[in-house]
Amino acid sequence: MGIQVRQVSSADHPVVEALLHEAFGDEPVAPLVTALRRCSGYVPEFELVAEDDGEVVGHVMLTWNHLLLDAGGRRPILVIAPLAVRPDRWRCGIGRTLIEGVVRLAEAAGEPFAVLEGDPAYYGRLGFVAASAYGVRAPSPTVPEVACQLYPIAGPDPAIAGRVMYDEAFWAHGGSGLPEATDPDGGYPLPYLFHFAQLNGWIEAVTYGADLDIPVTACPGWTLRDLLAHLEWAYRAAICWDRTGAAPVPAGERATDGGTSPRDPLPGFAAAWRETHTTLLARPPATSSRGWTSADRTVGAWRRRMVHEVAVHAADVLESLPSPRFPWRIDDALALDGIDHTLGVFAARLTGDTPAGGTPADCESRALTVRLTTGNRPVTVTLDGQRLTVTGDVAVVPGSIRDAVPDALIEAEPADLYLWLWGRTPAGAVRVDGDQRTVERFLEATRYARS
Repeated sequence: MGIQVRQVSSADHPVVEALLHEAFGDEPVAPLVTALRRCSGYVPEFELVAEDDGEVVGHVMLTWNHLLLDAGGRRPILVIAPLAVRPDRWRCGIGRTLIEGVVRLAEAAGEPFAVLEGDPAYYGRLGFVAASAYGVRAPSPTVPEVACQLYPIAGPDPAIAGRVMYDEAFWAHGGSGLPEATDPDGGYPLPYLFHFAQLNGWIEAVTYGADLDIPVTACPGWTLRDLLAHLEWAYRAAICWDRTGAAPVPAGERATDGGTSPRDPLPGFAAAWRETHTTLLARPPATSSRGWTSADRTVGAWRRRMVHEVAVHAADVLESLPSPRFPWRIDDALALDGIDHTLGVFAARLTGDTPAGGTPADCESRALTVRLTTGNRPVTVTLDGQRLTVTGDVAVVPGSIRDAVPDALIEAEPADLYLWLWGRTPAGAVRVDGDQRTVERFLEATRYARS
């Protein structure tokens, strides 16, 4: 009978989920498919399975996303993702058959092309070409140019040129593109720039078309418009500092046109985070770089600083939006790194490195000890005069106080503790025991660090 391609039914969903786990392992593709079915761009007729003798052996989806046009505005486009074939049926032509099926659907919809990310060696054999030949660019700098491809149905049209804009579901379930290489034994064990692109892409997707005058609760006096403008300024400031060594002037953050009329901050924000990604990816992490702290003056330090800048503000966006369909949630590895980074920053500042021109905060005459526990990794912090010591598995400053009896105990899940250190997590998500004055002193120290 051969391979038959048909529309997915609800009865197929468990089988498709199992197939996706077989094909992609631990990658979050099955949750992505579930999320895409909830998107406004989902069309049931555009989700197909390949069947052989009654067994589902392949799956593909075609969903409506958007192209941000270079000429201004946006238009709908069709994106093919994901494509999966059961591993025991690879190299049997099933992928080609599924692609032919969704291309026919795109053609029937009157579209000039359909876009995907993938291996050009494989998809080139199926008729795909580099999207750049049509003036179409990838949604993220983590997507290599050759991997952004399209199937041409009509000829190139200069009026249809721009950047692919994925639905937020793509960003909320694993991001887009390939993580940069990291050295697990070195000083930079996380793919910071991949997380940076994922979080910025999520913010861009959820704020496009949203009411940007919504207040940002965590930043009194700010709206979403101001937050986006602040991130643009932070990214351009980092580039300026890295290139020139000069501290940028903190002006022009508020999203106005220079007068009282609000401007659209999204184009500047979108351009700034991509330029920052490109700048920081161009050199190895250990490369020397000018910076705002003497603790670590490398490109890797800037990668780390920028991903935590956007991670905290992504939480602000999530809290401010009325009902995001696919909430962002920081993973434990990045949260633990963020805790380490936050403690390291204020440890450096309280021991004399005050690049912002401040002075160490008033300190207690007696040493105060706080023990933080998260992810089964204890961290002990002691504030003693103008000295601060951090010890533990997440520690950045060695010490000899691991077994000291703490004045206060703080316990939470990694993401909750990370955001709590930045004043974002509701108190109920963090367990605090012990001397309240010690906790307040500890929080004052973290506030000083991020001022």
